[in-house]
Amino acid sequence: MAPTLLYTGHGMGYQRTIRRQVSVEGIGLHSGEPVKLTLSPAAADTGILFRAADGTLIPADIEHVVDGRAATTLGAFGVRIRTIEHLMAAAAALGIDNFVADVSAEEVPALDGSAKPFVDLLYSAGSVTLPVPRRPIAIREPVRVGDGNRWLEIAPSEIFRITYTLDNPHPVVGCQVVSLEVSESVFVDELAPARTYGFLKDVAAMRKNGLARGGSLDNAVVVGKRSVLNDSLRFEDEFVRHKMLDLVGDLWLLGRPVMGHITVKNAGHALNHELVSAMQDALAAERRQRFARPQAQATGGLAGRLERRSVLPRRRRAVAAASSNSLHPNRSRTSQTPRASRRGRLRGGARRPHARRSLSTLSVRPRAPTKQMTPYRRPGDAIMTCPWVELSSCATRLGSG
Repeated sequence: MAPTLLYTGHGMGYQRTIRRQVSVEGIGLHSGEPVKLTLSPAAADTGILFRAADGTLIPADIEHVVDGRAATTLGAFGVRIRTIEHLMAAAAALGIDNFVADVSAEEVPALDGSAKPFVDLLYSAGSVTLPVPRRPIAIREPVRVGDGNRWLEIAPSEIFRITYTLDNPHPVVGCQVVSLEVSESVFVDELAPARTYGFLKDVAAMRKNGLARGGSLDNAVVVGKRSVLNDSLRFEDEFVRHKMLDLVGDLWLLGRPVMGHITVKNAGHALNHELVSAMQDALAAERRQRFARPQAQATGGLAGRLERRSVLPRRRRAVAAASSNSLHPNRSRTSQTPRASRRGRLRGGARRPHARRSLSTLSVRPRAPTKQMTPYRRPGDAIMTCPWVELSSCATRLGSG
C-alpha cells in the first residue's frame, strides 16, 4: 500500500513568478559549451518550463527526468537539458513557482558551481504574487527509499528540515553531518554558496563518458589525494552542504513546497529522484482514492436501492404503497388496505383469497397546488402579471424602486 500524504490546502501563501526577464551566460559543467540562460515570467500553475534551442518545451517534473548521473537531466522528444538542480534549488528556496527558462545549449550554465549566482539572478528579476494559492504537501506517514549505506527517508514534521550524513572514506571529506531547518534565509546563507565537487582521480573517466568537460577550479571544488586544489573551502563541511543543495533542487521537481523532516545518508541525484517518484506515486494514489470514495458510495447506495426494489414482491410493494397512503390524506381512500387483509388472513383465522391489485388502484401523490398569480399595475401601464413572484414581493420591489 502506498504511503499517504496530506494536502494542506491553501497554506504557505500564493504562487509567485518573476517580475521581469533576466539572462546570464556561462559554460556548461559537463558539456563545456558556452550557453545563455534567459528566465521569463509565467502564469500561475505553469510551473517551471525549460525551452531548448529548437523550441522544445520540457516541464521540470519527475516524469521528464531521463538521467540522474552526476546531475539532473530533463528530456522530451529526443531533446535534453542537463544540470538544472542549482537553478531549481534557488527557485525553491525563494518561492518562485512559475517561469520559463530558455537555454541556448543542452545544459544550464555552471557559473561558479553553486546556487548563489542563481539566487542573485532571481533577486534581480524581482517577484510577483499570483492570485492562485500554493498547495504544499505535508507528510502523514514516512516514505523511505534506498537501502544499506545509501538511503533517504521523509517523516512527518510541521517544518521543512534536512538532516544529511555524508560518509566518504576520502580523508578530505570524511564523515560530515548537518541538520538545518531550510528557509529562504537559511538556504541563502548556509547552502547556496556550497559548490559542486569532484575527485581528481575520476576526472579522466568522467570526461571520457561526456561528463565534467567544462569543469575547472572556477566552477567546482576539486579534491586531490590529501587536500583540495582550490584556494580554500567556503565551509568546513562544504561537501555535505552541496549535497543538501542538490536535494532541495531535486525536490522542487514536485512543483510544490514540502513539509517534512528528510533524513539522508550518502544519497545522490538518482536516490533523490527515487524519493520524488515515491512521493508522486503516493500523491496520485491518494488523489484516486479520494475521488473514487464518494463515487463508490453514490453508486453503491443506488445499486442497493435498486436491488432491494427488484427482490421485493409485487404484492408487498403494493401493500407498502397503500399503507403509506394513510399518511397522506390527499390520496385516494380506495388505495388503503385493511390491516387484516395486509396480514393475509380473516379474523377467524381462515386465509383470505388473494386478489391481485391492478396498478390503477394505486394512488399517486397529487401535484402541489400552484400559487395564485396576482396581477399588478404600474402607474399608466396596462394590467400585467408577475408569473414568478407574489403580489407582496412585487409591491416590495415597486415600493423600493
